[in-house]
Amino acid sequence: MAEKNKMAAFVGIGFEIIGILLLAAWAGSWLDTAYDLKGMGTAGLVILGLVGWLVHLLYMLKGLDTDQSEG
Repeated sequence: MAEKNKMAAFVGIGFEIIGILLLAAWAGSWLDTAYDLKGMGTAGLVILGLVGWLVHLLYMLKGLDTDQSEG
């Protein structure tokens, strides 16, 4: 049963990154239009989203590693 949970977690990672990038691109585009940022809003939000996702991924992988070492 634990293997199914791990697989679901990794499938969820793909959906997370797609959602983060789409939301960052949409919000960045809105910021670029509203404040005439010439693409810097989109670039900044995409980079911020990727960094946040990477931190989340590292914590998740650390948790999976801890689960494996205990069991």
